[in-house]
Amino acid sequence: MVIKKRCTVTNFLCPIFFMLTGFENLLAKKPLSVYDQSNAPVFSSQKIGLVNIPLSRTKKTSDSCEKTLSLKGTFVPAKSDDAQKNTIIFLHGTPGNSQNYLKTKPFAFYRKFGHTLFYDRAESGKSVNTQHVQKLGYIDSHVADLDDVVRMMQKKTGNQKIILVAHSMGTVIAAHYAARHPTNIAALILESSVPIDKQDAEQWRLWYNKAMDGVSQTKHDQDLIDQVELDYRKKLEDDPKYFKKIYCKIQARTMIIHGKNDFLPPHIAQSIARVIPGSELRILGNTGHCIHLEKPKIYRKLFNDFMQKTN
Repeated sequence: MVIKKRCTVTNFLCPIFFMLTGFENLLAKKPLSVYDQSNAPVFSSQKIGLVNIPLSRTKKTSDSCEKTLSLKGTFVPAKSDDAQKNTIIFLHGTPGNSQNYLKTKPFAFYRKFGHTLFYDRAESGKSVNTQHVQKLGYIDSHVADLDDVVRMMQKKTGNQKIILVAHSMGTVIAAHYAARHPTNIAALILESSVPIDKQDAEQWRLWYNKAMDGVSQTKHDQDLIDQVELDYRKKLEDDPKYFKKIYCKIQARTMIIHGKNDFLPPHIAQSIARVIPGSELRILGNTGHCIHLEKPKIYRKLFNDFMQKTN
């Protein structure tokens, strides 16, 4: 299915700017204070609010004690008893960003599908002080963290199968997890996916730098992008078909969404769709890198239809 609409320069450039500079939070309709648990409305016995997600790894403190590391997230309980059978975890994109841009108008919409968690990955957003495990490489480190997140949500909600919804760089982490832990994943939504082909991966940094031209970045964020590029190159140098071999192992029902005007070309999504067995591909016209922000009505319809079929 391809939805075509007339392209405009503004619709293409603005979403990329907001996405890649961390200004996505400016698009939220509500101030961040509403996500504070102290101000949250009560839904059944639970609240919408900030949560700590303990990790299985620790670090030594100045007094030689070991401290359990944790990530920060926002938990949104399901709206109804029927929806409680699902658990949805959202993974944000660009390293250094927070999960806030994914939460635009979430509560009235996502709550009807299940318990929902938005979380900041290590060294990003409110989890900025939690270091990832560099010896594992960027991707494997965050896949290991996601396993801890999944286990926490399985215990919290009682649901053993999780639905992963990932954007941009989050898609490669979600795909790795789904391939390695198939019994934990019920479904997968990949929006604005990053490359899996060696040739595209070599071009990825050039596309990214072009999109970021003239935009100020912190050294912290630049270092994280360098780590992503290094991990990509190492994996593909060891095996040019590494990512394809990972993605082809995904067993969960999968929908791939991509904007026709994304700075990451649509053929990336087409390549992924050819590799993941039985996956659904949706390429949207007049849309860039942040489909959920640029075309929220279309995105919500695709999400709704996918979830109805998943259930």
